[in-house]
Amino acid sequence: MTNDLINNKILMGKSQTEIHELLGNPEQLNTYSESHTKFYPVMEKYKWNIDPEELIYLKISFDKEDLAENIQVYKTK
Repeated sequence: MTNDLINNKILMGKSQTEIHELLGNPEQLNTYSESHTKFYPVMEKYKWNIDPEELIYLKISFDKEDLAENIQVYKTK
């Protein structure tokens, strides 16, 4: 699903409101502080612990007009 969204540029040029309606609420990452970048959760990977081993997000950067200009997969591991 994420590859389709990125490769076919489905979200490019969409506003934050449109993306919010499609993907839900973004999450705040403590390690990242750019205000024009949002992280939308995609998957949590688990192994033996109850805490996730890895978190996968769609990292979407917005331009000054609040339109998506860069979309990529972001992994915490």
